[in-house]
Amino acid sequence: MRGALVSAIWLLSFCAARASEPWVLVLRQQLIAEQQCALDTINSVHWTRLGEDRLPAGMIACIDGRAFEFSQLKRHLKFELEAWEPILC
Repeated sequence: MRGALVSAIWLLSFCAARASEPWVLVLRQQLIAEQQCALDTINSVHWTRLGEDRLPAGMIACIDGRAFEFSQLKRHLKFELEAWEPILC
């Protein structure tokens, strides 16, 4: 039981730390301004190196259920946002 509690606390602190990173704040503002999307979750993130810079890319979900892929081509530029639609077979 104690191990599960420690794991839950660690996970919450990790998520809170990620939410306050500068790139997340910029992404959140851009999503609101351009897509009227209130960020719900960051589903995945991976990092690409471009010279000395590490650039984030991944998938996010909005509170209203929409999802977007995001990437940043250069540091200090806007994020590229692409709506993601599931494929139904």
